[in-house]
Amino acid sequence: MLTAFHRLARRMLTASLVLLLLFPTFRAPGLAPSAHAAIGKDPLYGKVPGLSEYSRVMIWYGTNTATQTQLDTLKTYDLVILEPTIRIINVAKNQFYFETFTPNQVNEVKRGVDGILGTADDVIVLAYMSVGELATSSVFTGFTGDMTIQNGKDVGLLPADYSGPSGPLHGPNPWNYNSSGNYINVEGGATPDGTSNSGYNGYTGISIANDYSSTGNLLSWTNNGLMPWYLDQQGTWISDTRYMYGGYWKSGDGVADKNKTYGGGYINGGDPTWKKLITFMTDKLEHDAGYDGVFLDTVDTPDPVGGAGPTTSWGPRGNFGFTAKGMVELVEAVKAVDPTKIVAANRGYWYFNPDEGTSQFAERYRHAINIFLTESWYYNPYITSGSKFYDENSAFADNWNTNPASPTYRSRDNFGGFWKDYMNAQANQSDGFNIIICDFTIPSASTNKWMNEIVNNSHYMGYDVSGATNFTNMYQDAKNWLDASGHPSSSLAGTHPTDLQGGFNIDGQFSDWANETPIYSDPAGSNAKGITKVYAKFAGDKFLMKIDALSALNMQGEMLYFDYDKKGAAGWQGVAWPITPDSRIYFENMNKVYLAPHVSGQADVFKFPTTTVGNNGWPVIAKQSGNSVELMFDADYIFPDSLAGQEIWMWLRTANFGGSSVKFTVPGSPAVPSTPTGLSASPGNGQATLSWSPNSESNLAGYNVYRGGTKVNGTLVTSPSYTATGLTNGTSYSFQVAAVNANGIQSALSSAVSVIPAAPVAPAAPAGLTAAAGNGQAVLNWIANGEANLSGYNVYRNGMKINGSLVTGTAYTSTGLNNGTAYSFQVSAVNNAGQESPLSAAVSVTPSGATPTTITIDGSASDWNGVAALATGTSDVQALKAANTASQLYLLVQGNNLNVKGQLFLDTDNNRLTGYNAAGWNTSGAESGAEYMIENNIVYRNTGAGWSWTSARTLSTAEFQRNNNVVELSIPLSTLNLANGNTIRAGYISNDSALNRLPGSSGVLPGYTLGSGGTGGGGTTPDTAPPAVPAGLTASAGSGQVTLSWSANTESDLQGYNIYRGTTKLNTAPVTGTTYTAAGLTNGTSYSFQISAVDTSGNESAKSTAVSATPQAATTITIDGSASDWGAVPALNGSAGGTITAMKAKNDGTNLYLLIQGSGLNTKSQFYLNTDNNASSGYNPANWATSGVDTLLENQNLFAYSGTNNGWTWSLASTLSAAQYVRNDTVIEVAVPLSSLGLTPGSAIRLGFVSNDSTANRLPGANGTLLSYTLS
Repeated sequence: MLTAFHRLARRMLTASLVLLLLFPTFRAPGLAPSAHAAIGKDPLYGKVPGLSEYSRVMIWYGTNTATQTQLDTLKTYDLVILEPTIRIINVAKNQFYFETFTPNQVNEVKRGVDGILGTADDVIVLAYMSVGELATSSVFTGFTGDMTIQNGKDVGLLPADYSGPSGPLHGPNPWNYNSSGNYINVEGGATPDGTSNSGYNGYTGISIANDYSSTGNLLSWTNNGLMPWYLDQQGTWISDTRYMYGGYWKSGDGVADKNKTYGGGYINGGDPTWKKLITFMTDKLEHDAGYDGVFLDTVDTPDPVGGAGPTTSWGPRGNFGFTAKGMVELVEAVKAVDPTKIVAANRGYWYFNPDEGTSQFAERYRHAINIFLTESWYYNPYITSGSKFYDENSAFADNWNTNPASPTYRSRDNFGGFWKDYMNAQANQSDGFNIIICDFTIPSASTNKWMNEIVNNSHYMGYDVSGATNFTNMYQDAKNWLDASGHPSSSLAGTHPTDLQGGFNIDGQFSDWANETPIYSDPAGSNAKGITKVYAKFAGDKFLMKIDALSALNMQGEMLYFDYDKKGAAGWQGVAWPITPDSRIYFENMNKVYLAPHVSGQADVFKFPTTTVGNNGWPVIAKQSGNSVELMFDADYIFPDSLAGQEIWMWLRTANFGGSSVKFTVPGSPAVPSTPTGLSASPGNGQATLSWSPNSESNLAGYNVYRGGTKVNGTLVTSPSYTATGLTNGTSYSFQVAAVNANGIQSALSSAVSVIPAAPVAPAAPAGLTAAAGNGQAVLNWIANGEANLSGYNVYRNGMKINGSLVTGTAYTSTGLNNGTAYSFQVSAVNNAGQESPLSAAVSVTPSGATPTTITIDGSASDWNGVAALATGTSDVQALKAANTASQLYLLVQGNNLNVKGQLFLDTDNNRLTGYNAAGWNTSGAESGAEYMIENNIVYRNTGAGWSWTSARTLSTAEFQRNNNVVELSIPLSTLNLANGNTIRAGYISNDSALNRLPGSSGVLPGYTLGSGGTGGGGTTPDTAPPAVPAGLTASAGSGQVTLSWSANTESDLQGYNIYRGTTKLNTAPVTGTTYTAAGLTNGTSYSFQISAVDTSGNESAKSTAVSATPQAATTITIDGSASDWGAVPALNGSAGGTITAMKAKNDGTNLYLLIQGSGLNTKSQFYLNTDNNASSGYNPANWATSGVDTLLENQNLFAYSGTNNGWTWSLASTLSAAQYVRNDTVIEVAVPLSSLGLTPGSAIRLGFVSNDSTANRLPGANGTLLSYTLS
């Protein structure tokens, strides 16, 4: 999947824009402001076209869920600034979600009152972001307070191996720039106290520009484990009347400085990881949520003048002037995310004051913003005495001095005079900006005075927050004044282009889909929602869909599933779904629609895998209108370049349709082919035959085959099979394959398989031979052999071979026999080397020429008198019979009260482990395994796991009769895919009853073997009793293999055993011994195994209890304080526990080896071991789930638990030597004799580790369950 930053980089690579960033004085000739600039399409530098002093402005930082009334109010404005909550899960993995102001609400507001994008009443909507302060709880989940280095790694902002300095950062105090950008002594104050450079330029793993700051030799890191972006200036307060706030801060205190009112930590805007976070959020807000741009708050963190004292509410702001250049670089980076979007900034006007050194950045700051906003400009709510209007309060005359000749005119905060001069000079440049004034708590009686000054005199846009000093509520005073004054808003027609995404807009208009071809069409709408058509389209970097229905479409609660691997009816998580979903769209409601990936190994769970965050995901923009709905999301979320050319299946869960019938293809061809899967190898005589699953890339050229890492094919192999010749029998060979596309690019190598060529050996004797008597003939059937080199079979009658050429199937009819004479039959198997197996067990049969009974389907059982019952009972269902001809299967049910719903379940492949298991016949050994069901007079075929049936035939009255005492029916053998000699099993249920059925609940369905005579011809009842389930299965892991052993079954007709890895059977013919080695496994991967027993009639037992084992490469562990010899050993933990990054375990026949990796480890350490794997007995350490610890290794001392009732009582067992225990700051390495723990290979144990009694630095983490390890 493309990362967020790959996509971000792609959007930023416009040559002229790159030049603008590298050389701020560069001006591309084509980037002049356009009178008709379309947001999201045309580069926008300068004022926003369409906005003027008469534009209606709303700033609202509203609640979690905006009401429709509130949304309708916002639609009446020209410019709206909202505060969305974007939650960052992991930047590197592109994982985030929107908690407030969903993208659907944003796009609804943008369309204005008329609901149509691109018209005059469109609304420009900007998203609030704080770029100079951070309250972590407003952005991240899972932690609060100051963000640590580990937090930064966890959310993908820092590389996992980052080891550079940590924050907070301390710089010189106080600070200001001169026109050359060098430090100057402000207001006669003291010399800066920061004199050391302790690693600032060693911010390893992150790129820092050489000119990042001119203050490198004045900066110092406190290295207190916080993210490097935090600032620390507030240490000791030095009183000094020469300063604006009566003194200055000195030295810092090692703690991140905070805004006392809002609680956020102050941030160095130029920090590279901060830039990474802010540009990531900008991208998501502008491109995923659809905002027209961003509104950057707290740009004033680097305000270089003053140094707010201990009692000032905003904390030490005013002491961070050395970060001013970095903040400008950040604003430029935000603009570069998408130059066609708007950047608005709050305050930071001192960048434009020509009397301040920060004005050296004025041109760059101006070029990067389109709108400038400032607060408390004319009416200051914080004035405590006299009028709050500057021009009415003599104490604040310098703030509204309109006399240029006055000596105080050039005061930096002379808003009524000097401020207007320098701000208007910048705003009116060709790449200037609109100005918005926002003042608070203006009385309604003063609205006219305030608006006259803002709009009529100053020609700025204004927002009057009349009732508060925040934006929690909407205030319409300014808009009402403009409306009453008759000032019209400028038209914003064309501001929002309608030709993006190929002209497709999610607006509920749908005309843009007129020429598209649906991927699914059903005019009848035969599904639960009456859906008739589904469309899918890729446009640019977006994926779009449209769904039509017969009537008004309500999508609330609907789920759209996407399946990349198309396993289809194979099912998923034990549910008979038509797809195996990899991601899901959920319509919580039409305001909140989101997309989430499936969590591997879990059931119907879709969320970002590494978090507990549910009911959220990537944003989906959707709009429903009438009988249709359309939606759009960023294709990169789930359709990365690696899926190019891949067919995707869909399923609509509530509507209940989809699978292979609703599919589309991801456009393009993947740059790198996917790794081939399903590789298998069959041994031959001096050769090995390989086969694998074909790749699906449209530009696939072929495959390369590797033996022991060396390519063996001269030219590309064009089919998914290959025979390697010239091999030595008895030698093990390892093979892998790789896919190659038309550009010559090769995939990664597949998983390896091992094979040992061998001279051919005779096949095993065939099993399961049965014989059915006919008129002068006998029909034989047997179970197919599993040998890959099998050619066919020979048939023997009374010891003599009777077939001319090899029989290639598993059935044979011997004719020309004498009725009444007994014959003995056997079969043998023959391979392609001409080697023949021993003869099978013999079966005897006596052909009969008796005239068969003719069965008529008439509701009477009188013509069944000569047919033996397959099963009898005492409930309302009392007898079940079967008979057949060469073309028909006849079934009879006898009993009482049968003229109700009835179901006959037929296991036509005589395999209880395949097909549907009806209620009451689903316990191990008694599964019904039905391929067909006859419900009343309709024959159904099972089409998938669970209750999934397709009608196969409707029986006529000549084929089906039912009354109170008889159910009688006839079915063509062709309908059931049966032939004479096949064995089936049957059961009947009357009216869904648990009592009225044959066989009874948990009974085994009786078998019937089809004979070959005429109407009513006989049949035989075969052995259908399976062997017992094998017991005592154990697994021992080796390098690339696992050896299984088990207890022998005792059945006299036992043929052998089947071996299963997961659900895959590994053996081709039954294993006759009680051991088996599964080879070709991947070291470090856990595998689950089961076995079953098979008798000579082909009956297979249920599978045994599963055992698991993890192969590991043979590695010699040396206790030397280095983890270099542990590289091939997998970690037991999935995530870090504080400073503890990994716990590993390994063993040989003598020792248990343990490894801890992390930082700060050279301190007290405790390994807690549950060696009997029993959590109900032993000691339970605090902050973990019930643990049952019986052994403690504290430092080098090994203790056995001797306490009761969880008391802390331990007995010293032994002390490890220096050769058995080594500890340093990053590694703890231990070797504990197995004998001292009472352990042997195969034992399962649980482990935990605690560093220095910490509740955070431990594995597993707080409230976790001890980690599992099985000794190999």
